[in-house]
Amino acid sequence: MATVRFFIFLSLLSVASAAQSHKAFELTDSLHEASGMATDGTYVWFINDSGNAPLLFEYKGETYMGAYPIAARNRDWEALTMDREGNLFLCDIGNNRNDVPLRVIYKIDRNALNHSFKTLFPDTFSVYIPVGFPVSEAHRDYDWESCVYHSGHLHTFSKNRREHFDGEIVHFQLNHIYQKKDTAVARDTTHWGTLLRESYWITDATLSNDRRHLFLLTSNAVLAFLDFPEDRFFEGYQMIFPLGDLSQKEAITAWNDSTLLIADERHPLLGGGNVYTLYVKRELEEYEAMRRAEVHLDSKVIDSTLTIRVEPIVTTKVYVTLYADNGTVVKQVSLGEAPSNELSEFVVDVNELPVGHYVLNVACGRIPHGFFLKKPFVSKTENQSIDQDK
Repeated sequence: MATVRFFIFLSLLSVASAAQSHKAFELTDSLHEASGMATDGTYVWFINDSGNAPLLFEYKGETYMGAYPIAARNRDWEALTMDREGNLFLCDIGNNRNDVPLRVIYKIDRNALNHSFKTLFPDTFSVYIPVGFPVSEAHRDYDWESCVYHSGHLHTFSKNRREHFDGEIVHFQLNHIYQKKDTAVARDTTHWGTLLRESYWITDATLSNDRRHLFLLTSNAVLAFLDFPEDRFFEGYQMIFPLGDLSQKEAITAWNDSTLLIADERHPLLGGGNVYTLYVKRELEEYEAMRRAEVHLDSKVIDSTLTIRVEPIVTTKVYVTLYADNGTVVKQVSLGEAPSNELSEFVVDVNELPVGHYVLNVACGRIPHGFFLKKPFVSKTENQSIDQDK
């Protein structure tokens, strides 16, 4: 049955979109099962999958520099991620049979990555799964191959191994306070395809450098959630980047704001053992252009109030900053959250502002919308006339 499914998968990919990724370089022979990688924009670190020596491989760009032995067991190393300070989290979180209630996270201090390639002694944290084992066939969501660090927590996304595959992806948060039996908490879910599990399995994840976008990797595509609110990843604007070719892609990281790096394992039939670049600049620029049309004003001439209408394509928090014409900030206010694909109206009190010219910035998340405003002089006679007309 597995063989039949494999060849059906090949047939589907033969009609997929042309590949957007490009081979950058080949990995060293000893790094033949790359299952996770992370980068600081200069160096790239890799790990091998289960059954291999416990090593952390280091590259400078495309140049292989060496490998650090790690004082840890490689039971099922599946993900490598980095926090804002540059510390690495090596995640021993694979669980193909959904029968292991305990996982291990190894934290490697950034200062230990000193290019000496001496043995690393990481901090070790246990991650407990708050469900009974064995897990029922309908809830096999505890095989994890991905991890990102965001807002003080690690987050992982399920590799769906349910008996009847339904395409659901579960987002788990691994609490920052470790050694608790409620450490792994299911936060939310999304669905992405139900035809063949091999084309929808999540094999790794990464965040953009500015932490605005989440990218989930599969064997033939990258699923993106752009500008997600807070840590509600699946509420981001969804975009799919087809990769076109079939290989055992297991690792992804963001090299910069417009380039993703993807690595695949060596396979006797599919080849691999390479790093690829995926350029997403054009697609992200098109997305940004759509977002810049989210805010509308009834008028750029203001009196006592300012009405702002927001219709975002992704759920977003809305902030207002008003500047006087000399650049001084005269008003700042948070207007709250605007749901995606709904029209939200906000009214801002500007009665206290003197007559003059102003610059308005309405920020939807991190997307600015700028306007030039004018508050004209209105005489008492005109005010009385306006009141009478009302």
